[in-house]
Amino acid sequence: IVSGDESPTELYQYDGFIGAIGVYSKGDMGSKHFYLGAGDLNVAINYGLVNIALFLSQATIQSVANDVCDEISWEKDVFGRYPISNACGQGRFSGLADAAYEDTNQCEEDEASMACSVDPDMTAIALTNPQWAGAPPPLECYPNYNGEGTGAWDSLLSCTKDGCNFYDGQVRGSIDPSTVPSSNSFGRKDVEGCCWWGRGAFPRGSAGTCAIGKLNYYLGKRAHDDGRLSARYDVDFCDDPSSICRGPSSDPNVNAEIRWLMGIQFWVEKVQGYTQDGWSYIDQLHNFVDKGLVDTGFFDNVSRIVTRQCHDESKCGKPFSLAERRDVFDKIIDIFAKAQTGKLDIEETLAPIQQEQLLTSPPAEKPSNNPTSHPSDRPIFEPPLTTVVETDAPITASPTTKNPTSSPSYTPSSYPSSVELSGLSLDELSYRLNFANNYCATSLDDAKD
Repeated sequence: IVSGDESPTELYQYDGFIGAIGVYSKGDMGSKHFYLGAGDLNVAINYGLVNIALFLSQATIQSVANDVCDEISWEKDVFGRYPISNACGQGRFSGLADAAYEDTNQCEEDEASMACSVDPDMTAIALTNPQWAGAPPPLECYPNYNGEGTGAWDSLLSCTKDGCNFYDGQVRGSIDPSTVPSSNSFGRKDVEGCCWWGRGAFPRGSAGTCAIGKLNYYLGKRAHDDGRLSARYDVDFCDDPSSICRGPSSDPNVNAEIRWLMGIQFWVEKVQGYTQDGWSYIDQLHNFVDKGLVDTGFFDNVSRIVTRQCHDESKCGKPFSLAERRDVFDKIIDIFAKAQTGKLDIEETLAPIQQEQLLTSPPAEKPSNNPTSHPSDRPIFEPPLTTVVETDAPITASPTTKNPTSSPSYTPSSYPSSVELSGLSLDELSYRLNFANNYCATSLDDAKD
């Protein structure tokens, strides 16, 4: 992504990322923007680059490295099994969610009309799922025609009786018939109308009818129907949420753009706009950059917001896969720093990240993109038709995994200015960076909103 070269990912390509940033920066997804800096130009560039690096490093661990788009079934019941009804919501036992997916991530009152409607007759199946031995099947929704509900997945059961056909590569695990019906942590015992699991670059944080509904409202069928100029995709994401991961276009870059848009929407609303107990992401980002990226606590807090929805370790514990996130961030910052100082050799850009570096719990190989859609014991049916201390020093490549006793020293005068690097006049560069129809928020307030 950073170098623009071809990468191993099949779902999250560079051109799609650039396109998604452009869509957000032009205001086509409403008044909120991906923050690319504000204030003095030299300082603003560093704020924006570090925000991008934070976004990419977190997205790499959440989805990109393993080409995950759909949320996976990850929450166990008290017996160590995975309820099939996890499609309706998961995270209550671990404190990561306080409502089922059709009720969570609700739009604000002024955006309520953007949310998708819950259709009990809708059917959908996730396209990606973990591949560790005994892993649960892809999340799925379908009507509760027989009224019996759904069971729970036991990873230790043999799958030979069922032909091991829940998904490609299955070697173990099955639904225990004695568990029907089995409830998820929110008490749901079926998957009717439960098609709103998370999708995109941050699947765990993008669940609910609002996130998908806003994508449809601003860029999909609702935009076409309402005659909005922002209409971009000829698809009804509310009617077919699986198209986000499947991709509605023959152009892979368009499909990647949609997945990135879901991730950017999460970042803008849940991370970039995060303010709690006097802790503001934007203010802390400025402080982090101004002090040379040496505050490891800030990176830990951001990782905690992404994985646990709060920044305070005393309230929500440690973030998942912290070392891996830091490692990716350090590599991206190193490339940005070399590019700013004219020392970047394109041959030295990020080597493909080895998958074993990025394994999260439970360990997983690259997920399958071809799950079996009708395993043997699923119901058979025919679905109906702060004060900022500014500096103009380039960002430093100092890794966040270290704890130096003092901030690194800089020699700003030895580096070419951002204006020299761009070849544009100061006025033109400032205009391009800050005009609402380009790649930047129009103001700091826009980014905080």
